[in-house]
Order: sequence, then structure tokens, then C-alpha cells
Amino acid sequence: MLSHMQGDIRHAIRLYHHALALGPQDPMATVLLEMALKEQIERLDPRTLPGLPEPLTDLHLDPFRVPKVRNRVSVKIECS
Repeated sequence: MLSHMQGDIRHAIRLYHHALALGPQDPMATVLLEMALKEQIERLDPRTLPGLPEPLTDLHLDPFRVPKVRNRVSVKIECS
């Protein structure tokens, strides 16, 4: 909770996950994790989240400009 109060939201989220791994039914850890996740969404730039694939960090990414797939090949697998 101290990390959360100090503004280190990502570290707080990791700690809340660890707490829930030890006690999955802990209501306080559940509520604090939910609060931290909401705060992360509201305050942090989502492109900076750990584990995000590099192409998604592009500032000019247009979600509606998706390359079309041509010459699609289908493969049929038979099991006997």
C-alpha cells in the first residue's frame, strides 16, 4: 500500500498480485489491486505498459488501417 500511496503504481500492482497469490480471497488486496489498476489506466500512458509489443507503441498507429491479407492458404490436417 505504501508504494501505491507514493505513486509507484506498477510496483504496487505487483505487490497486490503477490499478496493475492498468498491469499486469493483477501478482500483488501482485491480492492487495492482494483483501485491501482483503475488508477494506472487513468494516469499512465498505456503505450508505456510493460510487455506491450513494440509496434503498438507507435504514436501514429491507426487501428483502422489494417493491412489486407492476400492469397490466403488453407491447410487441412487429417488425423487418423
